[in-house]
Amino acid sequence: MTATETQEDQGLIAQLVAKIGLMVSVGEQTRDQTARMSKKLDAFRAQQPVDFRAIGSATADAGGVAVIQFSPGGPDQGHKWEIQNVVLGGDTFATAAASSAVEYYASAMDFRTLLDTSPPLTDLVDGTTTALPFPAFYSRGQYTLRPGEKLYVRITGGTEGQQYVGVARGLDIQEAANAQVTGI
Repeated sequence: MTATETQEDQGLIAQLVAKIGLMVSVGEQTRDQTARMSKKLDAFRAQQPVDFRAIGSATADAGGVAVIQFSPGGPDQGHKWEIQNVVLGGDTFATAAASSAVEYYASAMDFRTLLDTSPPLTDLVDGTTTALPFPAFYSRGQYTLRPGEKLYVRITGGTEGQQYVGVARGLDIQEAANAQVTGI
């Protein structure tokens, strides 16, 4: 074997080692990227919102005030609710229900204890003076409840003894999975 053949062999071996190293590096990067995508896909699946329905009822007091607390009252820890619509009225759609104002709240305070006292404006989400039954609709993110908050509707100007019923529909979203997918 000559010195030239040895140098050529060493050069060839060096090239092969470099190419093998590059292939190993590309393989590791592909594996890591696949693992990251798999985690994001799992998080995306977990983040898919779940439809829910909450119902509540209340009877107007002597002052014509009724406060509906919905059941279930609010999202679990690690979740948020995005309310899509709330329908309020009497026992049935055909039942006329008197009211002069309807206020929608997201609050950690139990509004049923306030009765005729006006709730804080900071928890007010929406309101209307439209006659009941009344359906209200909301866009994604417009009416959101966090853990500890509950959905309340306060009706004023009602008739004493009037029964009010409310149905809320929305999306229950896992916040950690949502943050993982969106990167927020």
